This record gives sequence, structure tokens and C-alpha cells, in this order.
Amino acid sequence: MGQFWVVINIGWQAKASDYHFCGKLTKIPGVVNYTHFFKERRAGVELVDTLSPAVSYSSSNPEGDYDPNNHQVTWNLGTLSTQEQKSVVINVQVHSPLINGTTLTNLASISCAEGPQAEIEEKTAISSQPDLTLSMLLLNANPVQVGALLTYQLTYSNQGNANATQVILTDHLPPEVDYIPSDREHEGDYDPNNHQVTWNLGTLPAQS
Repeated sequence: MGQFWVVINIGWQAKASDYHFCGKLTKIPGVVNYTHFFKERRAGVELVDTLSPAVSYSSSNPEGDYDPNNHQVTWNLGTLSTQEQKSVVINVQVHSPLINGTTLTNLASISCAEGPQAEIEEKTAISSQPDLTLSMLLLNANPVQVGALLTYQLTYSNQGNANATQVILTDHLPPEVDYIPSDREHEGDYDPNNHQVTWNLGTLPAQS
């Protein structure tokens, strides 16, 4: 499973107008930069980050209060003065497997005792796909004697971060050999016309 970082920067600036609240979002993969503008200092500041259900909370700096029921991390920041800027970093673990193209939505909100509040949202796309591997091993001495029994061993796996479905394994045999059925549990389907053996393997889980 991969790691995903969310950085929220909180800044304060004096404005000539009345209380004004606005946000600035910089699009950087996995990073949210956020700035709030105020005329005066704010007390009772609380920052809440609602995590995507497709991630697991790992840690944060400074450490926030994690609520597993609501899947939220909360920081009670106290009083922030004008021109003061602070940051929090959240580390989460992305679940695996996930369907390719799944969107992770991270929602952060900040509020204060004086009333103004704001929210910001970051969407991150998941890239996931199967990664099939296949190897073949000859379980006989090479060269093989004429008339001898020749055995091939096929080893397969899915090293990707997504399940592989409807997996089919096909072995095209040399024309110089005859196929000998085995009594093993995973006997393949032999096609004498194409001289090949096929196995319907179904679903291969990620990292299997």
C-alpha cells in the first residue's frame, strides 16, 4: 500500500476591509496549500480533516485527535495572530487493491470562535493495474533423451496493485511432443487441434 501526504498551510494577513475570508488552493499532487486572510487575530481556531474512506489514518504532525467513527482528524489550534502561518502534515495509507481511477477526496475545514470558517477539498486519482508475471522451468536434464518424459513447470503471479480477473494461462506445446494428461487437481484443458493446454485461473488477487 502506498503512502499519501496532505499538507495544509494556514496563513493570516491583515486586510483594510472588514473581516474577509478566502482560500487559495495550489494543485500539487498529494499536497494542499491553503491560506486564510483576516483583518484581526482569531481565537478558538479548530482545524478538521475528513479523510477518504479508501485510506487509513497513520499519523500527523503535530499530532491531531483522530476519530475512527467519523474518520476525521481534529486540531485545536488555539489563537492565531495576524500574519501568523502554521502547517499540519497528515500521513495516511492508501487501501489496496482499489479500482483504477478511484478518486480519494480529502476535505479540510477551519473555524474560529469569531464565526468565519472555510473548507477546502483535494481530489487525488488512484492508478492501479494488475502486473502478471510468468516463468517456465524445465524439470528434466537438457538435452532430453528421445522417448523420455518431459515436464514443464509454469509459475505465475500478480505483482500489481489491482486484482487480475478472468485470467487464462495457455501453454503452446512443441509439435515434437505428445501431451500426457495428469491426475493432478489443476489439470488444464488440452486442445489437440492447436496442441495447447489452457487453464482458466479466475481471479488473481493483487500481490499474489
